Amino acid sequence: MVATFKLIANDKDITQTIQDNLISLEFSDKVGVQSDEMSFVVNGIFVRPAFSDTLKLSLGYIVNEELKLFECGTFSISECTIDYINNTTEVRATAVNFSSSVKIKHSKTFANTNLGAIAGVIANRNNLTAKVQNTAFNVKINHILQDNSSDIEFIYSLAYKHGFICAIKNNCLILTAKNAEMNGYKVIASKKESKNEDLPSFKLKISDCFALSITENNRIKYDACEITSHNTNSATLTRIKVGDGNNVYKIKESANKSEAELKSIATARLSELNKGGVKGSLICAGQQISAGGYLELENIGVFSITSVNHTLSSDVYSLNVEFEA
Repeated sequence: MVATFKLIANDKDITQTIQDNLISLEFSDKVGVQSDEMSFVVNGIFVRPAFSDTLKLSLGYIVNEELKLFECGTFSISECTIDYINNTTEVRATAVNFSSSVKIKHSKTFANTNLGAIAGVIANRNNLTAKVQNTAFNVKINHILQDNSSDIEFIYSLAYKHGFICAIKNNCLILTAKNAEMNGYKVIASKKESKNEDLPSFKLKISDCFALSITENNRIKYDACEITSHNTNSATLTRIKVGDGNNVYKIKESANKSEAELKSIATARLSELNKGGVKGSLICAGQQISAGGYLELENIGVFSITSVNHTLSSDVYSLNVEFEA
């Protein structure tokens, strides 16, 4: 089994050229507002690629002379560094094309709509396809202002606020619910409803890992979240509480939020407040593991994957995975 890759630049296969001169190749898969990124460093001084160029990366192995690869995504050239002393060329590319309209700031009001529909508007405005989980259309948005912010900042923050993961991969805007209750080291068994089955799940044994560490922090555990919003029409205060118990986290929202919208925000906030008490990282052989999915460590527990860094150097392919619960 030999580690390998495939790299397509503007529909042209440049794998062999890069492979013949390769020093290192990396692919960073992340959750949140940061874009996925790939980079490679090669021996020699090469002509700088155009910033309009796109790269399509696949990683994997040659097994019994058969090529077994998985696609990492399509990336836009963002940076090129030529080191004239060390005689090397480094190219970086991101899944989000930051020179496109996705970074242009807009001011727009959305009213009587839902999270899924807003994601569709953002995708259409930036010539992106959209893969939106059906539950996003059930998240009602009474009124929200995109206040002089870029589309990517706006949709990422709105998704996070309601407990969703948003990402742009392969020129596609992806929106899916986190919707998972991680309970320390305890494997989810009876709470199947708390696990978003649309998210990928991966299993590893301790023996699969070259390094593995988990840190548990002593931090405040909130039993409930109480959220309030002022109704300007009736001059009353709308109050919603999610969860039970005495340790209540209280937040205020902008005016005229519906009860359904407030419940969605409070549920997502309570989940986020109680995550991160357990954090870990591991190093293992290169394979298809995706940020945003679930990681089940045998005899330890189930965790949310926050980032995956793929590194290929010569014939060595490894992963650095970070996760939390």
